[in-house]
Amino acid sequence: MNNTVAGEAGAAASAAAAAPHVPEIRVAVRSEEDVPAALAVVKFAYTGQVEAGSITEALQVRQQADYLRMPRCMEACLERVREKLTDAAGAVGGGSSAAGGDGGGGSNESSSDIDAVLELYSCAPLWPEPANDPTYAAFAALLTEAKRRLVAHFGDAQAVLNKDQLYKQMRALPAVGLEALLESDDFGTDSESSVVLVLAE
Repeated sequence: MNNTVAGEAGAAASAAAAAPHVPEIRVAVRSEEDVPAALAVVKFAYTGQVEAGSITEALQVRQQADYLRMPRCMEACLERVREKLTDAAGAVGGGSSAAGGDGGGGSNESSSDIDAVLELYSCAPLWPEPANDPTYAAFAALLTEAKRRLVAHFGDAQAVLNKDQLYKQMRALPAVGLEALLESDDFGTDSESSVVLVLAE
């Protein structure tokens, strides 16, 4: 087996030597964790397809595409995020509530739907910046829809404080997600004290 590997390596080296005019692409990355995203950007240049299995991965690829100044890839990555959010919403199909659904707020969103929204909020460091980013307007539209679904899921302060699953999900929200929830006029409450308690928790 070692002879086979050595032979293949030798053949590859010979082929490279025989074709010195073949360009070599080198992409600088900050760390080893960035390699898959950088490879996905290079693949996009050849295939026009974004390989990303999750919202987080799509935003990681978008970040690398931004670094490499590839706006079409950046746009395709946000389209992949939109597909993930849409697929999750489409999977609801009238399914049961993730929150337990009994009275006083809480959502009719399925767990797969809210999981996609929560994933988007969990990777806020990967979001495009408002200034000087050609894809920010498209991302802002995605975020507006995600915020609507986030607020619909949690419902109101009483539901968050009284339903175990909502309470745990609220505790796991990053600051940007909690801010989106509490600043919304559609997030209900019986009194300001309940909102303060949510924030304290």
